[in-house]
Amino acid sequence: MSSSRKMFWSSIAALGLMLGLTVTPVSALEKEKEKEKPAAKAEKIDVNTATAKEMEAELDGVGAVTAKKIVDGRPYKTIEDLVKAGVPQKTADKIAAHITFGKAEKADKADKEMKADKKEDKAMTKADKKDDKADKKDEVEAKVPPKKGMVWVNTESKIFHVEGDRWYGKTKKGEFMTEEDAVKAGARKAKD
Repeated sequence: MSSSRKMFWSSIAALGLMLGLTVTPVSALEKEKEKEKPAAKAEKIDVNTATAKEMEAELDGVGAVTAKKIVDGRPYKTIEDLVKAGVPQKTADKIAAHITFGKAEKADKADKEMKADKKEDKAMTKADKKDDKADKKDEVEAKVPPKKGMVWVNTESKIFHVEGDRWYGKTKKGEFMTEEDAVKAGARKAKD
């Protein structure tokens, strides 16, 4: 500090003391502000587990688009992998000293969940197909009775169905009869 500056601050300090004030020189204030600043992060960002927002905030040159490319292309082992995923070489070189390539636990977990979902969807599809076949089997087009009030008699099982029953007019082998004729032929009424 120059001598004129020292004298200035000394006189200001003396004036402040007379008034009951404490005056701190600007250079001292600047030093204190620097002490208050948080220390720069020495911790590296793991590109295999960090969120897009974390990468945007912590890595110079990484914006929303680049962060999305990094997240979408996981997992990585080298800088070259980042470049292959679409990160510009210039950006990759710039962030190289600030990143690590840890285990991609989150990425692996997400991949496993996606594969499990696909297997589940495939299994559901097979089950749905099975159900559809069963439904189609059950959905045989019902035959219409020649007269109202007739029953449908399954000629193999000797069971008859009344109008409104699930199998009324739908069994493979059968015929319409009056209920009286069905009983005479030895058929019995289906249980509900």
